[in-house]
Amino acid sequence: MSWAFTELNHKLRRVHDVLDPDIYGFDLIQGILQRDVQVLGRLAAAKRVKPTFVQRLTDGSYLAYIYPSERRRRKQDEALLIRVMEYTFTDPQRPGYNQTHRLFTTLRDPHRYPALDLVCAYHERWEIELVVDELQVHLRLVNRPLRSLKPQDVIQELYAILIAHYIVRACLHDAALQTDSDPDRFSFVGTLRILQEALIEFQLADPSCHFALWLRLLNDIAKERLPQRRNRINPRVVKRTVIRFPLKRPEHYRSPQPSILFRPAVALI
Repeated sequence: MSWAFTELNHKLRRVHDVLDPDIYGFDLIQGILQRDVQVLGRLAAAKRVKPTFVQRLTDGSYLAYIYPSERRRRKQDEALLIRVMEYTFTDPQRPGYNQTHRLFTTLRDPHRYPALDLVCAYHERWEIELVVDELQVHLRLVNRPLRSLKPQDVIQELYAILIAHYIVRACLHDAALQTDSDPDRFSFVGTLRILQEALIEFQLADPSCHFALWLRLLNDIAKERLPQRRNRINPRVVKRTVIRFPLKRPEHYRSPQPSILFRPAVALI
């Protein structure tokens, strides 16, 4: 995986909001931008949201304006310029095969943020569940609520856990950049163990040796490789019919798996 995509993934997770489907609204996007944060999300069905086309870009995406739903604000020419990406899947085994999907983003530079990279990054938003596991299982190491009894102490304890998690992830990210690798291939648990073992060395060593120890630390983290993720999917079904998902049936336990990896299966329109 290229350095650019590795860096893009890190930026999206660090300073950008990646919105789940159907979480869309003019005021929501405007509010996120006011926090100096960029947005990547999915547009609702074409019948519901119709951005006004402005310009086609070099990677096939295009710039468009979106407007608030209130007619009064529309008349005041209140609008946001976004970038729209349309794509489909070429693998018949993937959900949404041969259907048109639309993403929007406030990252309007197609050279710095190619459409295919954004599509692949968006479909990795589920990895937030891995972060929850890292925080709850591997950092806290206790099967009980937070020990603090006062609100301000609870906030302090939560911040401490989040800072510790950021340190581990930052080291993991730097190791990925140094080896031009996908950070998903590195082990969070392995990185945490390496950091715990390295703390004593950093405390005892002369400060002039810290840079050499840091390079060795990144090299050790890069050796903690995970197997490549399996190219597989799970059918989006439920045991009871809820909303739009079909009922779970015996054939869903033996559903065919994708024959093409996700990135090559994306066809920009």
